[in-house]
Amino acid sequence: MAKWKPKYKLEIGDLVKITDQAIKYEIIKTKPNIGIIMSKPYCYISTEHESTPEDSSAMVELEHWCYDIYFGNKITRMMPEDFIEPIAKEDK
Repeated sequence: MAKWKPKYKLEIGDLVKITDQAIKYEIIKTKPNIGIIMSKPYCYISTEHESTPEDSSAMVELEHWCYDIYFGNKITRMMPEDFIEPIAKEDK
């Protein structure tokens, strides 16, 4: 069960742009930097194991809100909201 709520209140059809961080880490390479939201937000939860000096098997749960986004002629699935920014409705 998700512990956090999505950062943005995006709806299907909303325009978003890719953040500088996504470009820096080359998450989006040869795609346009503007996309259209194609899904409602959904939560992706992953669990990772980290070793610490006190405990040899600590577990960390990571939670990401994701969207499916249409860029150019392809849908990119599970795009974390940390790598997108909404385009204000006034700018559409």
